[in-house]
Amino acid sequence: MARCGITGGHNYDYPKNHNGGPLAWSTQESYVSGSIIDIESVITAYHKGHIEVKACPVSQPGEVASQSCFDSHPLEFVSDMYGAPKDLNYPGRAYLAPKSVAQVDNSGGK
Repeated sequence: MARCGITGGHNYDYPKNHNGGPLAWSTQESYVSGSIIDIESVITAYHKGHIEVKACPVSQPGEVASQSCFDSHPLEFVSDMYGAPKDLNYPGRAYLAPKSVAQVDNSGGK
C-alpha cells in the first residue's frame, strides 16, 4: 500500500535517494490545526467530480502515517479560485470547476 502515492513504480511511503537508499528526512512545511493552506492540484483527465484531501501528523523521521490516521484528519474545503460554494453536507469536498471556466494547461507537463 502506498498512502503517500505511487508514481512510475516509486512508492512514496518509502522514498529513495539517488543512490537507492532511504531519502533523508526533510520537513517541507508544518501546519497548525485550524490554519488555512493552499493546495494545488492538476487533473490530467477531466471527468467532473471532486477531490478530498486528508492529512496526518508525522512526529518522527521514517514514520509512515496509517490510513486510519488520514481518515481521522480530513481537511475542510474553504474556497477556490473559481468561487465554488462549500457543500455543507460534505465539507471536505472540493468540486472541480466546469471545463468552461477552469484554467487549462496544454503544455503537456513541460
